[in-house]
Amino acid sequence: MNITRPLILIAIGSAPAYAQLCDIDLIYTSESFAPFNSDVLLAPIASGDIDNDGYRDVIHTGLDNGSARVYLNDGLGGLTYSPVPLQGADGGNFHNTLADFNNDGFLDLAGIRGGNDGGDIVIFNGNGDGTFGPTPSTFIPEFIPDRVFTADIDGDGFEDIVAFQAARSAQPVIVTYRNTGNGTFTDARSYGPVGPTDTLQTGDLDGDGLPEIVTTSRINSLTTILRNLGDGTFSPQSFSFTPGASGGFVNLQLGDLNNDGHLDIAYSLFNFSNPVVFYTLNNGAGNFQTPATEIVDTSNNPTWAIAILDADGDGDNDILRMVRGLGSIFGGVLERNDGTGAFTETSTFNVIDANAGFNSTVSSIADFNNDGTPDVLLNHDRASPSEFGIWFNTCFAPPVIVQQPASVLTDAGQTAQFSIALSSGAPPLAYQWRKGGVDLVDGDGISGANSSQLMIDGVKASDVGFYDCVVSNSSGARTSDPALLGVEVEDSPTCFVDLNKDGELDFFDLSLYLQLFGMGCP
Repeated sequence: MNITRPLILIAIGSAPAYAQLCDIDLIYTSESFAPFNSDVLLAPIASGDIDNDGYRDVIHTGLDNGSARVYLNDGLGGLTYSPVPLQGADGGNFHNTLADFNNDGFLDLAGIRGGNDGGDIVIFNGNGDGTFGPTPSTFIPEFIPDRVFTADIDGDGFEDIVAFQAARSAQPVIVTYRNTGNGTFTDARSYGPVGPTDTLQTGDLDGDGLPEIVTTSRINSLTTILRNLGDGTFSPQSFSFTPGASGGFVNLQLGDLNNDGHLDIAYSLFNFSNPVVFYTLNNGAGNFQTPATEIVDTSNNPTWAIAILDADGDGDNDILRMVRGLGSIFGGVLERNDGTGAFTETSTFNVIDANAGFNSTVSSIADFNNDGTPDVLLNHDRASPSEFGIWFNTCFAPPVIVQQPASVLTDAGQTAQFSIALSSGAPPLAYQWRKGGVDLVDGDGISGANSSQLMIDGVKASDVGFYDCVVSNSSGARTSDPALLGVEVEDSPTCFVDLNKDGELDFFDLSLYLQLFGMGCP
């Protein structure tokens, strides 16, 4: 049996860039994960690549028996529970953060040991395989913290610790600890009082490359900025951006809202009668406009938490509200940025989640399912049982091909089939099968030219060639790998001929012949 001519494959270029504006309403889909055997009311969680496979994992440390709950990511946003013993991490509430403290390339776990009222700081070294330990290094701070964060406060490339005494204390303070480079800490410095709060963020506000520390008070409507002096120390300054506002500031986020390259401040005001979000713009030197700009939620639901992220893919940071209705409806409202820092409420979505509670907060913003879009990891604080959730962004998810078409060698007159499978892609999706770079249409034995599966009935010599599929949506296109269709024909000569019919015997004919030969053709 001999092979007749395949057509040459037209060169496939790189996929086009994602569309920069989502032309459908923003839709977040949610999935909740209830930690095993947990009656803890707080859900301390953090995320990072714990097992060094390139995917964002989640760790939950609302401890009840000295073990953490690690959820390993399969790369598509699916999380698999894996209990991880943490010797010496007793206590019902183990607030945590992840960072590579000892500079070995693996994420380590730092947290507060001692229950809901705070305690000493413990650090478990990561093994790079999803586990920690076995025993922690421990140091007892000058006060009893109940929150712990990380930032390179002195610019030496090592992650330092910022510990925080929050709303449970009459005189809360912030203490910084500098990393010596091997995971040990010195030079404890305290700052306060800063006002009772649960919110702390770090970021470079004045453009000098060093992070400031920002907190808000849920009682006195004050925002405190600890300005970095460049030597690992800070100078506290307090501001009232919203004079006369009633209600507590319960969530604060930093992000560039007007595309000037400087971090701005947005925060929510929890008030049933006036559910609003405020933001104040940075002038570039770390000074902010007063009074802050108010964004009113027309759904009239209280906003507990907010996230700053480019939710619609247009290059501008939007504000996503996490709102709670009077019933068990927990959902979100998107405030869409026009690029100048002006916002329009464009999308509202509900998530039926009876355990969400009033106190759900944003733990991290990251791409958990590797589709190129920002997802939101939520801490369902004070849910019972404790749980957390991920809001997956499906607004401008481009297609991702995970199953490529396989080459086919068959006899003339038989049926050939090619298929692809996707891991993600926002609908509507369009499929276009091609032969040699030319679009196929149904008819004359071809079916499924615009679906995920192409069928060619009664194959003949003229069907030999390379086939691929272009799948696209409003966010971009992906082209599959080419697959070769070889057809064995009884009466064809066995000699080398002009396989691509371009009038020349050249390298391209040889390349095609070798591929067919590798598939079993004589």
